[in-house]
Amino acid sequence: MTLVMGLIRQGENVTASIQKLNEAGFTRESIRAITDENEVKNLLGGDPRSTVARYAAWGVGIGIVTYGIFGLACAWCQCSLCGYGPAWGIVAFVGAVLAGTFVGGVLGSFAGMAESEEQAYYVQGVQSGGKLLALRVDKEQAITAKRVLMQAHAAGVRSLQR
Repeated sequence: MTLVMGLIRQGENVTASIQKLNEAGFTRESIRAITDENEVKNLLGGDPRSTVARYAAWGVGIGIVTYGIFGLACAWCQCSLCGYGPAWGIVAFVGAVLAGTFVGGVLGSFAGMAESEEQAYYVQGVQSGGKLLALRVDKEQAITAKRVLMQAHAAGVRSLQR
């Protein structure tokens, strides 16, 4: 299923927008007009801060694995090819894992912040009196739903695969 959504700003006619969606073949059961900011957060995956934390955790994990593999290769090269002792190999491995933890966490946080800004856009729109129209439709219907929402002057029209 695809989630298609658009923000109807305060003062715009939500009823007319829903009517246009009905005329395009979407049932009233598939259309939700959301006015609660917590419901918007739940629809989009939770609190924006938890989104940043989730992305940061994934970044740390990926960084540890990728830099850990690199650290093992460095440790093997230092010990086997260069004749250094195993202590230097351990230092190279630990250093690479720590670097991976840092780099992965930072990059993951940046990715999470981009997504949380998008969530904040919809939450702020609802807080300021707007309504988020959300439809759960088949992939083929998503294009039509987006077109109708744009014709209804909805802001931030987009679709998410869920």
